Amino acid sequence: MDFQDRIREYREGSSTQSPIWIWFVKTEKTVTCQICKSNIATGNSSSTNLITHLKRHHGFLKKYNAFKEYEELSQLKQDRLQKCKRKNSVADSEEQPKAKQQRISDSLLQPYPPSHPRHQTLVNAVGMMICTDGAPTSIVERPGFKHMATKFDSRFKLPDPTTLAKSIIPKLKNDVHSFQLERIRNMLSSETSMAFSTDGLDGRDAEHSAIYDFCIYFYENTEICAEVIYVKGLESPCTGEVIANFLQTCLSDIEVLDKEGKPKIDIWGITDEGSNVLKAMKILKDTGVIMGYHNCWNHKLQNAIKDAIKISDGIDSTLTAFKKNAATYSRCKNMRSEVRKIADLHNVSISFPQVPNATRWFGSLYMAETFLKHERVFKIHIMESDKMRSVTNADWKKLHCFVDVLQPFKIATKQAEGEKYLTLASFIPMQSVLRKKTTAYLKNPANQGYGQTFAKNMLASLEDRFGHHPNYLLTKPYCFATFSDPRYSCIYFKESFGAHNVRDQITEMVKTELESMEEETSLCNVSPNSTPDQEPSFWTEFDQRAGATSSQGVSVDAEIAMWTGVSRPHKQTNPIHAMEGLRHDYPRIYKLFRKYSIFPATQNKDERLFSLVGRNTGPQSRSIKVQTIEKKVIVGSAVQKHGFIFNYANVRPQSQCDESSDEADSF
Repeated sequence: MDFQDRIREYREGSSTQSPIWIWFVKTEKTVTCQICKSNIATGNSSSTNLITHLKRHHGFLKKYNAFKEYEELSQLKQDRLQKCKRKNSVADSEEQPKAKQQRISDSLLQPYPPSHPRHQTLVNAVGMMICTDGAPTSIVERPGFKHMATKFDSRFKLPDPTTLAKSIIPKLKNDVHSFQLERIRNMLSSETSMAFSTDGLDGRDAEHSAIYDFCIYFYENTEICAEVIYVKGLESPCTGEVIANFLQTCLSDIEVLDKEGKPKIDIWGITDEGSNVLKAMKILKDTGVIMGYHNCWNHKLQNAIKDAIKISDGIDSTLTAFKKNAATYSRCKNMRSEVRKIADLHNVSISFPQVPNATRWFGSLYMAETFLKHERVFKIHIMESDKMRSVTNADWKKLHCFVDVLQPFKIATKQAEGEKYLTLASFIPMQSVLRKKTTAYLKNPANQGYGQTFAKNMLASLEDRFGHHPNYLLTKPYCFATFSDPRYSCIYFKESFGAHNVRDQITEMVKTELESMEEETSLCNVSPNSTPDQEPSFWTEFDQRAGATSSQGVSVDAEIAMWTGVSRPHKQTNPIHAMEGLRHDYPRIYKLFRKYSIFPATQNKDERLFSLVGRNTGPQSRSIKVQTIEKKVIVGSAVQKHGFIFNYANVRPQSQCDESSDEADSF
């Protein structure tokens, strides 16, 4: 049946009846759907069941999306009702006599008007709290929350959930986004390179959309900062082309692309192993939007460790057995009580292993370390209890080997104090350290049996995932990032790292890159004031002579030779701060560093962001829309970064805000 005539009549008319009856007709006992001819029971003359039927059976994933049209008509109905209310209120006010002037004592008991600064501050605080904590908007209707709000300020009237979802949170999101865009555009206007990452999550919302984010990495003083500026539900199916269009739109909004879609600065991408994201990055690289992309270090290392566990005899089954025991301890209070009794007999303070996440290798490592820390106690309890998964002495040996081989991996991937997270310059050094440590384990005659097998497989997995030594030392842009970092440049000049086999190739690569960068700089510095068709100006000769003189004063070869002897700062030194002190002596190396050190080695910012998405799609918010998730996550992410600042027009970091300022209040 064609419903377009009915819909058009409803739009052109002035009816305030529910538009749900466009698709349903009443019978004596039930209501019949005119689309699928289903009979739907309605209780107490409510249309809730009808709306639910329309949403589930004729909604977003169906060819004829009747539910979308119903939502649009419902909004039209609400607008008409609001107009009627306003007309009636105006008529009543004309008929009613003017009220007497209130006494001061009476006015102090009245709620704040919506335009009152105090009301706006408190409303913004509630909106920020909901976005940051992932609370449902219905929290403002709960008795406990209402009671707390009245104790804070008796004149503050809490907004209703609809006002929060449709007015307050969208306004906060717009203010936050405007602030972010302006800040990032200013930061990138003076930079020559930037990096970005994206990640997706299957939305646990009513529409089952795929939610993707866009996070950029840029310099702010002496730190590499990460900022999430877009969270968006993409259409299904979420292909590489769809993601590529989303990323290109984001890059255009932060003004790093010109009107023709060409990059103004060097743009690089960071990605995980997802096939659709990799395809999107390839599309952007082929069209010249980005210079290149590389895999996240954590994802690659995770896959390498999973490969080694899978092909090592017995390691996987041993870890599974201990995971099941850890799950039993986490669920059963009696099991923990029995272990504490055994621990008291041995005069030890027990700690229980956490159940590791299946996709995080270090979770399994922490679990194994906890079991081994109290091996004697757990051995006794697992042997005596019939509810625990039995493990043999061989399993305990395999657990020891698993910890011994992966201990260097845990140490190597720890965040350095001088950085927020591992950068691309650390990529090659970490690989070198892990290979050396694993090789040393193999050469130690005390390590036999399961450990030897697992270590060999681990070394083979590293070779397979990260490249064969010494070829991985020649990989761009890792080579340039490591070479120009004063903490790690020694890798290319010391025999212990095995780089001497490819040293000439590395030096030639760096020399070519430095020369090409210098050539680009000289082209950019040509004066635009004179053209070949014009008469040379008074200063033309001076400009030409000044441009012909090298500002460095030394050749590229000489600067590289000097760089080989630069003093190496401590690995926990902030590399950006260290390079600021070397920029005058090594101007070309400094430019190389600024171009390539922008890469983070991981995309942890994206991973942490989805914990916000998870909180916003919890059991109490199953019907939340994708658009609401986008707004709440953007605001929540900005609050985590910049604090509870309500007026983003003249925003400053919270630590710099004047407490007496009326423009920014703290929650």
